[in-house]
Amino acid sequence: MYIRSVVALGLATTAILTGSVSAQEAAKAPETAPQVATANPLPNQAEPTPTAAPVPEPQDPLGIALKQRLATQPGGKTDERTQAEFKALTAFYEGRTFAPIWVGKDGLTPKADAAIAEIKKADDWGLNAADFVLPEPVAADATQGVVAEAETTLSLAVLKYARYARGGRIMNPAGDLSSYLDRTPQLLDPKDVMAQVAASDAPDAVLRSFEQLLVDAGPF
Repeated sequence: MYIRSVVALGLATTAILTGSVSAQEAAKAPETAPQVATANPLPNQAEPTPTAAPVPEPQDPLGIALKQRLATQPGGKTDERTQAEFKALTAFYEGRTFAPIWVGKDGLTPKADAAIAEIKKADDWGLNAADFVLPEPVAADATQGVVAEAETTLSLAVLKYARYARGGRIMNPAGDLSSYLDRTPQLLDPKDVMAQVAASDAPDAVLRSFEQLLVDAGPF
């Protein structure tokens, strides 16, 4: 009986000591902050907006005059197609720092003469040569503004010629001519047209390729 009492007392003492140690360890343990869910997570930091590359500035007087000319819309009454071509023409010259195609120190170049001669043959291809405004000869002592005007005039004539060669003279043949003509003209990109004539030493041949497209397409 005595032995049982001693054993019971020892177990009780051990339990008391164990509970005391657990309480001390719990008191020493750092408190963990409760996790609170936010209804609206913080937005991601906005990406910086890329800035457009500045347009190269021309350094020569003719390039400066050409940029000034292209900054002004063509005068008179113009349709949406002409306005779009003028805008594309401006972007094209910006890409070449306003270097001219058709004019040089002596006025219109032989390349310009070839393009003008081909456009004057428009009647041979079922077009009307009078529809295209062409530049006048440029005098050697002409101002840079006059030279820039000749440059843009010929480029606009080339773009209009390419458009007409694709049937763009009549954009709605079914409504304007006959219901039997339902083919919508497939126009060339003005920048592509300018790139072709600028890269070629024979712009008249390039224009003839557009004329052939007109023949293949048939009348509009």
